[in-house]
Amino acid sequence: LEALGRPAADADVLQSFIELVDPSAAEPWTLEYLRVAQVMVVLGDCLFIHGAVRTSGLLLIPAEDCRDGDPDRQPPPLRLLDATPLEVWAAELNAWKARQLRLFEAYPHFVKDRPTGGERWRGGQPLMMPSLVGCHVVTDSFLRRGNGSALDRDVAAYLARNGIRRVFAGHAPQGQSPGVMRTPDEGITVVVADTSFSNVHSDKSRNPA
Repeated sequence: LEALGRPAADADVLQSFIELVDPSAAEPWTLEYLRVAQVMVVLGDCLFIHGAVRTSGLLLIPAEDCRDGDPDRQPPPLRLLDATPLEVWAAELNAWKARQLRLFEAYPHFVKDRPTGGERWRGGQPLMMPSLVGCHVVTDSFLRRGNGSALDRDVAAYLARNGIRRVFAGHAPQGQSPGVMRTPDEGITVVVADTSFSNVHSDKSRNPA
């Protein structure tokens, strides 16, 4: 905010975060980014994801709703059949994201359940709680105890059947260079390229999505 010549008190910073996703704001950059973002992308023999594909999240479609503050009453995710092509799984995940984002834009503010007065709801809650609703490809990582690890056997077999040879991910900071893990039997290489650094000298005053 200071770089833009605007007030930068705590309240101003909070308001700027709100405006970045407010559908009625003049420049909701983060919302614009989310509109075009994809949960999973398949390009040829390459798979792009944010987090990781682990056994726990393989072929899951996240739940369409979630219970705010009630982890014991969460609607379950949907698991697709083992024979589901990777492109179909990716399309289902991206369609889920689009539905949730449309719901958020239509109902961005919390409303309380009137009969009970306790539970509250707003559009797009599952998108904001990806681990809770089963979107593990966003929240999982390829690290185990801080170290890179090979793909789970069932995941490697599934990706190999679908022609994947390279997986690109972020989410888990790797330091100054990307983390590279290989699963030799299936010939799959995983590159985790969150290096935690950006160009500190680049212009931050203009950064549209």
